[in-house]
Amino acid sequence: MGKYREMCNLVIAEKPLCTLHVGDLNCRSSEFWNGDIDNDAGNYLVSILNDTSLRQLVHEPTHFVNDCKSCLDLVITDQSNLINECSMLPTLH
Repeated sequence: MGKYREMCNLVIAEKPLCTLHVGDLNCRSSEFWNGDIDNDAGNYLVSILNDTSLRQLVHEPTHFVNDCKSCLDLVITDQSNLINECSMLPTLH
């Protein structure tokens, strides 16, 4: 995650109109979805987001295994006002 923090700082230094990070980051935090547990990667990502003024927009579970749910697929931006909606659609199968 140290490289992720470094990348965030490099992107911010370029002063883009909008920064958008999308992916399965395997970072769990109850700050993303209040039904999730916290792990070290999630806590570290939250600290990066706080330090860089980035916001994570997914607030529901995206990963389901048996009875376990977690929010792993994240959408992170510095311009949340440009995103109208961020929600999960039903599975295709």
